[in-house]
Amino acid sequence: MSCVSANACTAVGAENTSGSLVLVTVVERWDGTSWSIEPSQNPGTAQDAFYGVSCANVGACGAVGYQLGSGDQEPLAEGWDGSAWSLQSTPAPANSRTSLASVSCLAVSWRQAIGVTQSDASGAQTPLAEVYAAAATPSDSTLASGGVPLGGQVSATATVSGGQSPSGTVTFRLYGPNDASCSTVPVFTSTVPVSGDGSYGSGGFTPATGETYRWTATYSGDQSNNPASSGCGAKGGTVIVSRLGTTLGTTASGTIAAGGQVSDTASLSGGLSPSRWIRFRLYGPGDTTCSAAQVFTSRVPVSGDGSYPSAPATLTMAGTYRWTAEYPGDLNNNAASEGCGATGEIVTVTKATPALDSTASGSVPLGRHVYDVAALSGAEKPTGTITFNLYAPGDSTCTHPPVFTTTVTINRNASYSSGPFKPAKAGTYRFTAAYSGDPNNNPASEACGATGEQVTIT
Repeated sequence: MSCVSANACTAVGAENTSGSLVLVTVVERWDGTSWSIEPSQNPGTAQDAFYGVSCANVGACGAVGYQLGSGDQEPLAEGWDGSAWSLQSTPAPANSRTSLASVSCLAVSWRQAIGVTQSDASGAQTPLAEVYAAAATPSDSTLASGGVPLGGQVSATATVSGGQSPSGTVTFRLYGPNDASCSTVPVFTSTVPVSGDGSYGSGGFTPATGETYRWTATYSGDQSNNPASSGCGAKGGTVIVSRLGTTLGTTASGTIAAGGQVSDTASLSGGLSPSRWIRFRLYGPGDTTCSAAQVFTSRVPVSGDGSYPSAPATLTMAGTYRWTAEYPGDLNNNAASEGCGATGEIVTVTKATPALDSTASGSVPLGRHVYDVAALSGAEKPTGTITFNLYAPGDSTCTHPPVFTTTVTINRNASYSSGPFKPAKAGTYRFTAAYSGDPNNNPASEACGATGEQVTIT
């Protein structure tokens, strides 16, 4: 009899059936309240009997004895797996009578029995020992290292447990990125020897891209242990390699006058060989939220950390402009951007300051006409007017009402004429010319008494 607790005992033996000389095995189990018979195997045609039993736990027992058919007496061994008794192979010397008398279950998968064998020829008895070693089925659990940023190392640890002094190897495989079924070629493989139950490490690996990776670990098995593995996506076997948090800093060019060029420069840092591109967008005056259509856009390719200038933009309208810059990220690097109104991303375009150079007609006798010509230059797509005034002799400061005035409309940088005027008396006259300016251009003028602006009537 063998008891694993006060409420779990197993007893074995034999009984005659129907008053005959035929013996059959008997197994009874105690559950703490009563004994009950459990069916067992009887391979012999004449006699089957149990002499000994041993249990490792309530679900693992071994019983031994002998069986007799038409030939020699042979050893008998049966195993209990928690639900039924089944025959187990027992070798026996040829031409002998053999029985097993006692058994010891040291583990679920390992039993040792002793008995005796008697030679048919000499009658000599010899001690017999047999070992039953079922292949254990160890468990294999995998624990991945925690998430790491791109550029860091990942690893896994496999724990082999429940084996019978396992040997062999554990093979680690790492799949990814984003191979949820572990069906592609692994990006990393390592094999480590096993010597007993315990934890075994894969060694480190540095992933080339940032995504989700999955470990598997497979124990090879050996003569006493079945193979075991942790499947794809098993709990604890997933590791996330995060993309690097790139930083994008930008600096716009300084203030310019209308008609000049502006640009933006983005500095990309903190990445791992970043690729793709940076897109620059420029928004016009009054668009403080950068929600209207951009007035200019530029996209430049990216190859690593560094500074990347936009293409230049020529601006003809005065006002305040706002840049934005966007890096979309790639497999290894997160996206980064500089938003509307960011520090250093505002550029002011001032009005252009044109020049106005005027030249009066030469001296003429009384009764002839005089005129003035003003040349406008340096204006940015000018509109507005030029006003010519002519002041009478003796008005050296041009403070009295002019004796002649005219206004012409302008639409470009060019020379414009006042038109003719016939003075009524002799003397020295003085012309002035003044450009009105417009939203993108400052006013300009030729002052009273400027060189070339006097005309003499004789």
